[in-house]
Amino acid sequence: MKFKVNAIEFYEGINPVLSVVPSRTTLPVLTNFILDVKKEGISAYATDLEVSVMVKTHGEVEEEGKIGLPAKSFGEIMKNIDGDVEFELLESHLYCRYPRGRVSFPVIMPEDYPEAIIPSKEGGFEIERVTLAAMVEKTVFATASSERVARRAMVGVLFHIEDDTLKLVASDGTRLAFVSRKIEGGEPIKVIVPPQVLNFIKKMDDEKITVKIEEGRIGISGENMTVSARLIEEEYPDYEAVIPWDNDKILRIEKEKLVNVIKRVSIFATPQAKGIEFSLTPERMVVKAQSEMGEAEEELEGEFDGTGIDVTFNYQMLLEIIRRIEDERIEITLKEPASPTLIRGEGREDQFYLLMPLVGI
Repeated sequence: MKFKVNAIEFYEGINPVLSVVPSRTTLPVLTNFILDVKKEGISAYATDLEVSVMVKTHGEVEEEGKIGLPAKSFGEIMKNIDGDVEFELLESHLYCRYPRGRVSFPVIMPEDYPEAIIPSKEGGFEIERVTLAAMVEKTVFATASSERVARRAMVGVLFHIEDDTLKLVASDGTRLAFVSRKIEGGEPIKVIVPPQVLNFIKKMDDEKITVKIEEGRIGISGENMTVSARLIEEEYPDYEAVIPWDNDKILRIEKEKLVNVIKRVSIFATPQAKGIEFSLTPERMVVKAQSEMGEAEEELEGEFDGTGIDVTFNYQMLLEIIRRIEDERIEITLKEPASPTLIRGEGREDQFYLLMPLVGI
């Protein structure tokens, strides 16, 4: 094996692969990644046995070869070199020569590394990368952490395709995020995707990407990067059954005005519960908080329809939701102080959020 690359470009190209390599593992071989050097291009691959990433990059290849390399030390060297780097495999080490220096890396045989399991693009559906990335950003934050939830299904994001519509749903039991977009060519599916694999979408630079579900795995492919992961083999809770479309108390307000009020009042919320109270009537709408640090009360400029209600929310969760709504005006619909609250852009049904109020604080 013998080839030459620009260090910065090469590092940027393989960095998604290096990022999936586990820092701690009971299988030492997983601290490596595979480098496959061919005349037609260079590819790199790594896995932590749950998520796998393969990328294609380029260089000047004189002799082909395929080896495994220690990911951490290789990445540290590459990101700190400016200029061209020449590589040559001699016996059991890959030698790296750069201006005024040389290092060598021990190699492993590719047969000792887990085989790449990458679903093909055939049979999947295409979607604009920015569209899917935006859908993920609007939902993935609401997934449960594995340490805090009894149902493993809620650690992932539900991909639900029906009637040429892709729906993404995430929930941790306290909040729920939903977003949908029209697609072409997607077969009906209902699978749970681990959030780690979805974070790689923003690292792709393609206009369109392909999503493929195959044999218990999801594959997301662009021209130069493919990422795949095992699906979470659980049944997702019936999210449609808990959407409170019949909430009859409606607050309509400009998004930025509400955000600014919450920021000011929340300064005086208790650090533990982070609760702020909304006291809403058609005549007067107030947000207030009280703690050892003092108290605050501020009126809202908006419209409220329905009978009066006093309801308390975790302000951090509320802001996380509101900031992901792009509409200038939002509506918050309520029913009872302890029942789910529906939050969305005014009149929107393709993106909405549920948030459980705080009770007994």
